[in-house]
Amino acid sequence: MENNLDRRFLLGGLAGAAGVTALAAMARGGPLNPPAGAIGSTGRTLDEVEPRTPVGAARTPGDGASVYRITQPGSYYLIGDVQQTGTRNGITIQASNVTLDLMGFSVVGVAGQTAAYGVYQPYAADRTAVRLRNGSVRGWSIGVLLANQCVVERVHAAGCELAGLLLGSGAVVVDCTATGNQTGIFLDSGGVAARCTSWSNTSVGILLGRGCVAESCAASLNSGHGFNCQSGAVVLRGCQADDNGASGFTVNSNSFLDGCQSVGNTQHGILMGAGSTCSRCTANSNSQSGVSCTLSGSILECTCNGNGQHGVSVEGECLVRGCVCSSNGVGAATGHGISASGAGNRIDGNHCARNDNGVTVAVTGNMIARNSVTLNRTFGYSIAPGNLFGPNIFNASGMTSSNNPHSNYEF
Repeated sequence: MENNLDRRFLLGGLAGAAGVTALAAMARGGPLNPPAGAIGSTGRTLDEVEPRTPVGAARTPGDGASVYRITQPGSYYLIGDVQQTGTRNGITIQASNVTLDLMGFSVVGVAGQTAAYGVYQPYAADRTAVRLRNGSVRGWSIGVLLANQCVVERVHAAGCELAGLLLGSGAVVVDCTATGNQTGIFLDSGGVAARCTSWSNTSVGILLGRGCVAESCAASLNSGHGFNCQSGAVVLRGCQADDNGASGFTVNSNSFLDGCQSVGNTQHGILMGAGSTCSRCTANSNSQSGVSCTLSGSILECTCNGNGQHGVSVEGECLVRGCVCSSNGVGAATGHGISASGAGNRIDGNHCARNDNGVTVAVTGNMIARNSVTLNRTFGYSIAPGNLFGPNIFNASGMTSSNNPHSNYEF
């Protein structure tokens, strides 16, 4: 027993001695005397802690035209709201490659002051690339007016007399909202909008120039069109337009809509120019037609229900395939599930139910095949002579059989 105790004490002593030796080695690790000269700070400078420039009279002084002016590239941030004085603009950016973080603050205009802008980059051929984020602008003639290749993120624009956001070519706008302006959001050619909402504006919700792309955007309760794309060649994916005072979507030629919804608009749900495609869209309860196209368009797998005029309306040389059109013609006008007023159309594989008429083709030179109609109030099919029309299979007491793959059915 004594030997075991001695052994434990010996091991404990060795461990303690090793610890003392280690501490002594650590104590000998550095000089005991400080170096000669003044002792300097080992912390970071203020510019290293916050390398951005605050917007204010000291660092970004204004002039007779602007409350504040940014004249050099760099990163800037607000430290409080910016309030318009007189008729001046809020913040004018006279440089490229500027990032401005509003930090949750507002740039506020004075009601009735025309031709004054909240955040403004005067156009110059070599002036681009402003990034604006995180705040709001309200009460200006134009809330945000920026030149080409800008990026605007998480900005709310409200109560502006002309436009909430007006952005140059190649702009990107993400997670922004616009309400109570004349036009909510305007993108010039080649712009991209994602997850933006524009509602209760006195004219257009979202106005897109040629070649723009919009994804997951919504335009509701605007006095004019929800989306207005007059320059053509736009792409709209997963967008929504509800309860607007004109059409939900108005797009010019060579445009593409996929998975969009247009409900309760005063004019058409979706109005397309020549050469456009509408795929997997829903257009319900609009005062005029659900989906309407002029020439050489494709309307594929769309649902059009309860519109005041027609479910689908085409002029000439269009393809209408796989659509469901029901209960159209709820207004004073006679409504068709599908209406073709010109030649060269193919109407293929659609289903029309409970409309005034099912499928109506007014002139010669069209193909109508593999459709089905039921429970329409006046006619199932109203097809002018001289069209290629698959055999119409109808039997009031039961469906007859047909080996013709192009048969149209009525039941």
